[in-house]
Amino acid sequence: LSPGDLLINIVGASIGRAAVADKRLNRANINQAVALVRFRSGYNPFFFMHFLITRGGLDQMHRQKKEIARANLSLEDVGSFLVPVPAREEQDQIADSLESASKRIRAAERKRDGLKGLFSSMLHLLMTGQVRVRELIGVKDNLQGVSETKITKGVAGWNS
Repeated sequence: LSPGDLLINIVGASIGRAAVADKRLNRANINQAVALVRFRSGYNPFFFMHFLITRGGLDQMHRQKKEIARANLSLEDVGSFLVPVPAREEQDQIADSLESASKRIRAAERKRDGLKGLFSSMLHLLMTGQVRVRELIGVKDNLQGVSETKITKGVAGWNS
């Protein structure tokens, strides 16, 4: 592989996943489940990668895949995909915008995953009594606008 090569999964449940090789994959090898597209100059591989994950790109792949023992696409199928190709400068602008958005999404997903882990840990510790709410008073002092109330105040039809 060389940096800038477009890699497309063409076998199994992951048909349609695409990535662009970077310098970390320089001289790496692929197997028959991955198609390699190496572009001539004038084409931005990130633009093509992002196109392939649009509804239009995925529809083409799923229309052409063969449902045998394991769904697959041939290299001929990959070569026949129709992709709208604007001027290189516009490809670069589109690809840069989409890469920037993708990086922000991945960062937000990592943050969400960390918060989910924290929530699960706190839920377990609180519900098993390993940590008591009184022990969290110091944490509460750092939360602005947080107040305490009986749970029954928020339940409709609870009379107590």
